[in-house]
Amino acid sequence: MKHVEEWQHKTIPELLSVQTDKMVEMVKLLEQALLAMLDGKFDKMEALANVANMLEKECDRIKEALADKLLDERSAFQFTKADRHKIVRKVDGVVNQADLVAHQLLLYHLQVPTPLVRPIKNLVKYAVDSVIDLRDAVNDLRQDFKKAIREATMVEDERREARNICWTLLKSLYHTPTDPLTLILTRELILDVTWLADKAESFSDFIETLALKYSRIK
Repeated sequence: MKHVEEWQHKTIPELLSVQTDKMVEMVKLLEQALLAMLDGKFDKMEALANVANMLEKECDRIKEALADKLLDERSAFQFTKADRHKIVRKVDGVVNQADLVAHQLLLYHLQVPTPLVRPIKNLVKYAVDSVIDLRDAVNDLRQDFKKAIREATMVEDERREARNICWTLLKSLYHTPTDPLTLILTRELILDVTWLADKAESFSDFIETLALKYSRIK
């Protein structure tokens, strides 16, 4: 695990790129952990979830290094510093939501009702894809506003699909005979994975706003 000092040699764009790459790496690990859980491979699930949790701590160190550099930066436009900091915070919000799901996987070996396994796998895929496209939108925001907006729109589409699957899953869950604990934990899992896509979509809205804002002064 790197300490803050070890990130200081990197520029702000480089650190932001590292932060978003780590975000994607974490949600991909989370995806593998969730799939392992759905397949009943709980030892594998725990190992992957623990690695995802370690990445969250590394993301925090990168966030701290970015905050330090932003404080020292001299910018011609004051809002540039503020907007960059908001991007850093929004990345952290996505990472924290992924970390929450990873921690929940470690609390209990949930056996999801069989009819819900495949739909939940589809939900996980859309949530993870939304974060991957979000990373691309953040990176392209520095050089191609139109491309960043297109990618932000893709995030919105993926979040919409995730939401549709979420409602279908909840309806199926409430009509599936199961014990109360399994019902509660499966419901929380569905909502928390969907919330990951929601976080990505909220961030994508901000990216579109920034693209429009900066295109006026470029």
